[in-house]
Amino acid sequence: MIAWGLFWILVALSVRSFWWGLKRADRLYQFPTLFGAAWLFYIVPQAFGALSNPSKFPPQVLHDGGMELALLMSIICVQAGWLGYHSRAWKRRGLLPSPKRRAHSHRRLFHAAVLLYVVGFYFQYKLAVLTGGFVAQFTGGGHYGLVWSGLPVRYVFFGQLIYPGLLFALLSFLNRPSAVRGITVALFSVYPLLTVIFLGRRSTLVFIILVILLSLYFMRRWTPPRWTAIAGGVFVFVAIVIMPQYRTITQYGIDMEQIREIQVRSEVADVFSGTGYAEFDSFIVRAAAVQQDLNFGLGSSFYNAVVSMLVPRQIVGGDVKEALMIRIGFDEDSLWKRYGWVMPYGSNPTGPANAFTEFWYFGALFYYFAAIIVRRIWEGALQKENHGMQIWYVMISILIPTAVVGSIFILPGRLITLYLFLTPMLIYASRRRLLTYRGLPIPPEQKEKLAE
Repeated sequence: MIAWGLFWILVALSVRSFWWGLKRADRLYQFPTLFGAAWLFYIVPQAFGALSNPSKFPPQVLHDGGMELALLMSIICVQAGWLGYHSRAWKRRGLLPSPKRRAHSHRRLFHAAVLLYVVGFYFQYKLAVLTGGFVAQFTGGGHYGLVWSGLPVRYVFFGQLIYPGLLFALLSFLNRPSAVRGITVALFSVYPLLTVIFLGRRSTLVFIILVILLSLYFMRRWTPPRWTAIAGGVFVFVAIVIMPQYRTITQYGIDMEQIREIQVRSEVADVFSGTGYAEFDSFIVRAAAVQQDLNFGLGSSFYNAVVSMLVPRQIVGGDVKEALMIRIGFDEDSLWKRYGWVMPYGSNPTGPANAFTEFWYFGALFYYFAAIIVRRIWEGALQKENHGMQIWYVMISILIPTAVVGSIFILPGRLITLYLFLTPMLIYASRRRLLTYRGLPIPPEQKEKLAE
């Protein structure tokens, strides 16, 4: 009964956060809406399934209160994100990032877009070569046959530059439409769409949707009808559920007959009935184990993820990289030793589970401070032509739901990577403001030159 009571509190808080965004069109892309959608359309169905079928857990997990611990932590995380976003802390001076406006040249934004995409696509090509080429990568199962260490990791690291390249190009096109820029945006969209169609990349699908919608909002202040947010949430939920099965088919080519055989209703029903495994199950087992051992990582997992992502083994050597790691806190083997349970291969713990294993219930503060930073970037992005903040907001918008449905340990490394690559491009694209000299107006030809 206690677990069901906690569940309905979680539902109420998730609905409140999502409904807040539906009440006004300008709230659709803000933190509470995206945050609430992740809880409502991802965590809540899985939690309902876990409560409906508790027999799938080892009895000792339920005895140790894993269900109640996971639900209570989820409630605290949702509320922490809500309070952080609605606090006034984002207005404090000296808080980074600074929302200071800096004008940018759309011509240079386009140049930066081409550079980012060309570099990123080159490394995507190098990755495809390891699988036998693009055809083998997308239709021969080659992508999932790679061993993800060494060269593949390095190529993926730089290959991600195609996504900010697509964003730069789209913003430049929406502000200064032209045939060349339009064709460029279309060409830049091909590879990301192929990864969605053939590799079933759920995060890429969400990113493409957010890039288009946020770019239209910042450039044209256009928002879709609010009912589409609900339909979109349901669509993404269904896509997440069926994508693993879809991926096993399409990685060897598009077979429409097999795709039609996917039992969508059955797959969705399995989530709500708790028949199969769901990521929230891992949270329940982990919460029980951590509560019993009281062995916390205290932030070491964030540090280790940064080292793993940014320190190249090929340069420093495996021994040096391993020596940089901090081995404290939660141990995956403890799940088997205590409960005889192992997380299925390919699955990832959720963000709240990561926060709990690192700092117990205090880990919810991660969402509180993240919401403050996101609010600060959002307010800066609303300034006219503040393309720097707009680009930053679009790039981190995908991280908002990721912080709920995926690991939060990788987020610092991703942000550092984005900073290293985006900052030089934004500096290059920046231009001086229109200035007057002793009150005299700027000549028209100078205005046109600065506006390019």
